[in-house]
Amino acid sequence: AVFVFFRCIPKPQVCLTTVDKFGCSQHECLPRQLTCDQARDPVCDTNHLEHSNLCTLYQRGKSLLYKGPCQPFCRAAEPVCGHNGETYSSVCAAYSDRVAVDYLGPCQAVGVLSVSSSVSECAAVKCPSLSATECKPVIPPGACCPLCAGMLRVLFDKEKLDTIAKVTNKKPITVLEILQKIRMHVSVPQCDVFGYFSIESEIVILIIPVDHYPKALQIEACNREAEKIESLINSDSPALASHVPLSALIISQVQVSSSVPSAGIGARPPCHFCLFLLSLGLALRLLWTHN
Repeated sequence: AVFVFFRCIPKPQVCLTTVDKFGCSQHECLPRQLTCDQARDPVCDTNHLEHSNLCTLYQRGKSLLYKGPCQPFCRAAEPVCGHNGETYSSVCAAYSDRVAVDYLGPCQAVGVLSVSSSVSECAAVKCPSLSATECKPVIPPGACCPLCAGMLRVLFDKEKLDTIAKVTNKKPITVLEILQKIRMHVSVPQCDVFGYFSIESEIVILIIPVDHYPKALQIEACNREAEKIESLINSDSPALASHVPLSALIISQVQVSSSVPSAGIGARPPCHFCLFLLSLGLALRLLWTHN
């Protein structure tokens, strides 16, 4: 008999397909092997050293801190609470799951099932300062803290996802997979995609400026991207459906953190046509780069 030994680590994930049919493993397992392939899929270990992939990290007897390249700002790691209600060891660990941070420190029970309790529980949460003063923020469902972002609340067809999973690789379809596919439709480099599965059984998608202190133009560009994605979903766009799991998204509602004029003397409303040109220019530049 041939025995194959595996090394497994916890990998929490939210599956959108029926668990009885396709499962929803909460671990990631790799066989213990003498040689690893050279695939470039960087990971960062608990000593903050980077490895080319998870197999290489295991082979060297190290422990995973988060997936993705090691980032200097996560060296002094402190726990954060993600919008999905999960506590992560660092911002980078949350980002590797495509989850944005609600607040610093471990998650507190915010009572998302009760409106009355959620108010008092969130009062104990210290929210980070807003990334920009020129935005009217949104608060994602179940979260405590405001955010400058474009937010989509998306409903999906579970039976269609089951059918897609059955005819493709028979593996469960996860929230992370949906987010990674949506990310391919965001054409402004200054915006990134995060999200989670809400208590109301919606996929919440956040399109957030990548700069820590974004300018009003960047916030507005991400808002436009959110509105574009909403239009693609609600019009059942062939461009969206070409990325297979996304064809199961059936309806979307968007809310954007609109720019507000500063309170200074002579403040002017934003030039929406200028913002449109900026977004268009960035999109064309990215398209030109890809070609």
